Amino acid sequence: MSDLFRQFIDFIEKKRLIGEQEHVLVAVSGGVDSVVLFDLLWQFAQIKDVTLGIVHLNHSIRGNQADEDQLFVQKLADKYSVPFHHAKVNVPAFAEKEGYATEEAARILRYRFFENILQTTRAEKIALGHHADDQVETVLLHFFRGSGTAGLAGMKPRRGSYIRPLLFATRKEIENYAKSKGLDFRLDSTNLDVAYKRNRVRHELLPYLRNHFNTGIDSSLLRTQKIMSEIDAFLQQQAAIAVKNCTIESKKDKIILEIDTFLGYFIIIQKYMIFRLLEQLGIERFSLSSEKLERIIERIQQRKIGKKEILPQGVKVSIDRNTVVFQRGEREFFEKIVALNENISLPNGSTILKLTTLLMQETGELFSPKKNIEFVDWEKVRGELKLRTIHSGDRFFPLNLNGSKKVSDFLSDLKVELHRRKEIPVLECDSGIIWLVGFRIDDRFKVTERTKILLKMEIEKINDSE
Repeated sequence: MSDLFRQFIDFIEKKRLIGEQEHVLVAVSGGVDSVVLFDLLWQFAQIKDVTLGIVHLNHSIRGNQADEDQLFVQKLADKYSVPFHHAKVNVPAFAEKEGYATEEAARILRYRFFENILQTTRAEKIALGHHADDQVETVLLHFFRGSGTAGLAGMKPRRGSYIRPLLFATRKEIENYAKSKGLDFRLDSTNLDVAYKRNRVRHELLPYLRNHFNTGIDSSLLRTQKIMSEIDAFLQQQAAIAVKNCTIESKKDKIILEIDTFLGYFIIIQKYMIFRLLEQLGIERFSLSSEKLERIIERIQQRKIGKKEILPQGVKVSIDRNTVVFQRGEREFFEKIVALNENISLPNGSTILKLTTLLMQETGELFSPKKNIEFVDWEKVRGELKLRTIHSGDRFFPLNLNGSKKVSDFLSDLKVELHRRKEIPVLECDSGIIWLVGFRIDDRFKVTERTKILLKMEIEKINDSE
């Protein structure tokens, strides 16, 4: 057993990167790092209950060379009889169309490919070939970008389904291992192109720093990265507690925080809370720029009601009187024809509406004392009953108020928070809105002494946890 393989096993076990009976996909570009990673994982799989596959993305950056890389990796998969998952994308075209630098465009498409493969294969992990030298370069690049603690903490051995089992090893150790084992690999000419920032750091900046400032700059930067990683872990832990204390409502696509509690924490914890919320909504925290992060916190501090921030991947942050809402995706408009004597689900998913008719003489009541029950005159209802979300410009005649009023103004007067209004439906017929559900009936449909048949409208919670 080689020293590198022994360290490899120790690192995997210490960081708990791979569990028993897991299926691990190895991202193999064909370069020395990924080929060594696959070789080490293949040995690991022989002594552990683990299965492997190979994934490869052709970026179409190097023309025929990229096609030859793909063929090389396919032969490697065939040699070891492991599944080979591959795709081809046009990174230069995507970068030009979307306005990304080539490196960033490649990263975006690569991870989209990985996510798709994870879903289709149901693999538990994807192993990436990043090593200690990559970590040094990453920390420097993040420093130049003005990153905070999270950025200077560098790459993690594990992030979700992605693992980096070679982070402990240097480039030299990996190359020496490949040489000692006689491993074939491909040379990527773009790794020498200093037009790319990472290559300039690798081939120009780091050699200069070693020669003129600190021969041990790599070790120094890795020490800094380790300290920052420890601080980052602590801040994430504190943020998790803080989010729990602030959360009013938490759903798959929406999280609501109480502003006063949020503002009671140090700003650095507030930032980490926002990172955590994004991750809960399925968004990578590094996709949020520091400028936008600062602006969100500033708006929360100033309580700019109604102001919205649009974040990556369709996440919206909106401020209300004492809440801040993080929501992913657009609100779906709800509209359906409803019938009597059915359990009708409301848009919030936690309430049902029941509609029944009964004779006035059966109840003897002109109104219900219960807030969840309303009565109207059934004979004033025209056409089909329809339940729908509120539309912009909706008006009705609120009971006991003179004249009509915009639904939005009515709810505003009641100080109903903006995010709640989107979930409030109206029940209407051809004659207009009958009931702003849960709030007020329309005066035109009210029960009078001449009423003979009642429409009983009752809402009932079906999930108190919401």
